[in-house]
Amino acid sequence: MTTSTLLTPDRAVLGPSIAQATHLALLAFEELAGLENLATNLSFLSYNAGFAGFRAGEDGRTVSVLTQFTRRASEELLHAHDEIQDLRSKTYRKNAELLLLQGKESSLISCIDLLSGTKRAIDSDRDDEQGRAVYTQVCKEALGRFRGEIERGFQAVFGYLDALMSLTQDLGDVLMRMENIATRVAIEATGIRDQETDFVQVAERMRGDCEALRSMLLRTKRAIRRAKNGSSSRIKE
Repeated sequence: MTTSTLLTPDRAVLGPSIAQATHLALLAFEELAGLENLATNLSFLSYNAGFAGFRAGEDGRTVSVLTQFTRRASEELLHAHDEIQDLRSKTYRKNAELLLLQGKESSLISCIDLLSGTKRAIDSDRDDEQGRAVYTQVCKEALGRFRGEIERGFQAVFGYLDALMSLTQDLGDVLMRMENIATRVAIEATGIRDQETDFVQVAERMRGDCEALRSMLLRTKRAIRRAKNGSSSRIKE
């Protein structure tokens, strides 16, 4: 989605609209704020599972192999966290740029309204009419440039949200692998009496992490949709 169908030649994007739109976008990134801690927990679980597998000897070989996939999943979560932080920082910077542009845009609109007499602040004076017309045209041209920059700014924010949505898809794949690993560990636990309790605990904690990640992804996707819908609904004609 772009704002090209939302901005009109006659009116501007209002300040609260810009602030609200970018705020909603930032909230989408905040939904995954716990990803780093989740990756750390998963890495710790991998260590515990590997240690339990080692103590189980030959019977724990499968679990030991599974821990390698668990570590890989943890690394993928950390990598995704870094990418999300980068996108979040870009969104913050774009937010500041958009608000600055909106301030300039509002000033130009006030000048145009004043010069055109819509606010009745200047009496009609034939001697000044030509000068006001020239200055009004200059202001309108500058206003058009600012609106173009605002539109490109919104397009950039939408691009960051699209990138975030793509990352949630990748994290969904990681989630599926984590769930499979938790299931395999639980199955292995039934055949290893000496370490059964350790394996069951690992499987249960991993399932808990899976649920936490699933919840994060669902909230993030909803927040992305709200951000995009909110951006369009708050653009005034």
